[in-house]
Amino acid sequence: MHVFIATSLGVGVLIGFLIGRYVKPRVVYIKKEKEKVVVKYAEETAENRIIRCGFIPENFRTNQDHFSVVSGPDWSPDCRYIAWGFWQSGTSWLGDDTQVVWERKLDQREGLYLYNDRTGRTRKIYAPKELDESVTFNKWVDSGSIEFAAKRIGYVYDIASGKISIQENGY
Repeated sequence: MHVFIATSLGVGVLIGFLIGRYVKPRVVYIKKEKEKVVVKYAEETAENRIIRCGFIPENFRTNQDHFSVVSGPDWSPDCRYIAWGFWQSGTSWLGDDTQVVWERKLDQREGLYLYNDRTGRTRKIYAPKELDESVTFNKWVDSGSIEFAAKRIGYVYDIASGKISIQENGY
């Protein structure tokens, strides 16, 4: 009886190991160049990219003294970048609870951001130009371009050229 249990347990562990190797996403690190070589899967979700690329650091999720909206953050399909949008409502409460005062200035933290995993640097790739523009990250079009919206207009940002174009098929 003990031999049967031990054999069954051993076979179960072996099968689990083989299934884990088959299902486990493959990310290979090349240490000298500090680059990732990544196997991309078709039509994966943001959650699957987190499993494959790694957790997104908490410092990308800003929530300061006002109501803030963070769209994203999301890994690029090749695990090289993280992109997200951030906008601040600008409401603050002064006096009693029924009085709402709007700040009528742009918050410098608002915009669309891109984090480069290889260099560890973050840069703002789009800053709102007027009040209530509400920049939101929509999705990665591919590994080199980001779809986002500002003032209800759809845009595409190309990482290689740094150019922003209006989205062809509307928002």
